[in-house]
Amino acid sequence: MLNSFKKVSLGDQADSALSLYEADGEHYLIRHFPFGFARLTSDYARTLIDFYGGQGGKCDANAEIARQLKEFIGIRSEEKEARHLRRLNLIVAQRCNSRCSYCYAGDGDYGEGRLMTLDIARTAIEGALSKFDEVKSIQFFGGEPLLASKLIEQAINYAEEAAARLGRPTPVFTAISNLTILPENIFRLVQTGKLNIVTSLDGPAQFHDRNRRLASGRPTYDAVVRNIRKLIPFSQPRAIEATYTA
Repeated sequence: MLNSFKKVSLGDQADSALSLYEADGEHYLIRHFPFGFARLTSDYARTLIDFYGGQGGKCDANAEIARQLKEFIGIRSEEKEARHLRRLNLIVAQRCNSRCSYCYAGDGDYGEGRLMTLDIARTAIEGALSKFDEVKSIQFFGGEPLLASKLIEQAINYAEEAAARLGRPTPVFTAISNLTILPENIFRLVQTGKLNIVTSLDGPAQFHDRNRRLASGRPTYDAVVRNIRKLIPFSQPRAIEATYTA
């Protein structure tokens, strides 16, 4: 019976690590170290022979077979798995013009009361775009992020440039705002489709104004609704959220 086994050469380099035998139409693969043994179907054997015969292109139709063979043999794929970041969240403003009764961030300033610098925004954006194959969205948060409207515009411009330079898709940009203010440059970004807005409206005025007032104590419902109406022709805000309990 052993005389019926015929060795199939895979080439000098492969033969030093593997032994492929054929007997009665069946193929058997031995991995020398660490020892491993596998019985191959004709598809697996043909893929293996094509791979070491310099015809790797023929393996495309048998990608899963090729993957399993490479794993058995110990060949690491040079292609890295795509890595995606769902959202890069930039707290651009540790400052807020509102004093919502249920605020969890110390009146919106997180105890800091500062605005993010452009250098920090650039570092975060460059780092995320360099590390991940795709950053799906960049979200501007606060506090009230529109207090840093110039930074938001600069960050969007930088992210677009960096994505193009690094060969990455351009992220989607969103600002989470109380929309009591709507700076002109932010409005232009919305008009040109570069920025999405998510805002808050806690129902009719008597309910909204109970909890969402400016630092001066003035109600905010009318200002928010006025700015929402300015954005509606541009299919914004993207979402309006309501808080019902603390």
